[in-house]
Amino acid sequence: MDGDLPTENFHLISSCPCWAYTRKGKATRKRALAFGVVRKLKFEKIMKKIVCILIFTFLSATANAAFVENLKIERVQASPNGGFLLFFDKDVHSNCVTSGKNVVYAYPDKAGMTDSGLKSLLSVALVGFTADKNTAIHFDESSNECWVQYVTVDK
Repeated sequence: MDGDLPTENFHLISSCPCWAYTRKGKATRKRALAFGVVRKLKFEKIMKKIVCILIFTFLSATANAAFVENLKIERVQASPNGGFLLFFDKDVHSNCVTSGKNVVYAYPDKAGMTDSGLKSLLSVALVGFTADKNTAIHFDESSNECWVQYVTVDK
């Protein structure tokens, strides 16, 4: 080598071919790239399925849903089965006839309501009631009880 440092595809220290420039290295990179693309495609496919399932679940749960806003809660009544009723200052819907057109029900296991969801719903409703703020409700209009699904309080 006449004292010259090697060039081309050799490391200066070991005089071995650099794997970055050999066929084996390129093939490994191509496989790694292909694996990454396949993994990304599988992830996207799984995410699309999850999104579709969530959309279907939401649409099926709210198929008979109605939304009414600018209501003031006039009374909150607890019921012995763990639920409660909300009485508003004006009629909510013509289908809500069990206790009056201005009343909606919130009970566990009705319209997808869980026990923890019911507690959250009650706390939001009580904030609207005590602060005398406008509220909006999302409820199942297909029943005479008009089962509440969501309550929001406006500032």
